[in-house]
Amino acid sequence: MRLPPPRRVTDEALRSPIITSRPLPIGDAVAVYGLHQLAAVARRWVREYAGRPAEEAETLALLTTELFANAVRHSRSGKAGGEVIVIVSKTGMTTQVKVVDNGPCEPGAGPRLRDVDVAAGEGEDGGFGLRLVDAMSTRWGVLYEDSRTTVWFDIDRDQQ
Repeated sequence: MRLPPPRRVTDEALRSPIITSRPLPIGDAVAVYGLHQLAAVARRWVREYAGRPAEEAETLALLTTELFANAVRHSRSGKAGGEVIVIVSKTGMTTQVKVVDNGPCEPGAGPRLRDVDVAAGEGEDGGFGLRLVDAMSTRWGVLYEDSRTTVWFDIDRDQQ
């Protein structure tokens, strides 16, 4: 099956950053078909578009991959015809990534931190993605609007 290529997203409302500690410009966005194997496309796009030093770019790519996988697994983005939109906004000091999905499969369901007890054998089916985002980002959050769910994170750079 031939999949459509990623497409550029031009909707300014969707591309607008979440307001946090610093004002950010409208970001650039790409829409990717909602298949697990296409997380690599989102990861590569974020790494290249962000234009950050290697270590920071890898962190951005890792966290984007986790959020992309969650969107495909837990939302309608993973159903036939679904897509995931990835937006990057940046200044010299902050990079923000937003991952927007087509909304939850079940009403009222949404992203949340889970307590996972590895010693008790939990976590084999996941539960670590948002924990990574929480541990590795400066701040993060979830926004529900219209029929979409947006999970976003910021990474602030140290002032030189």
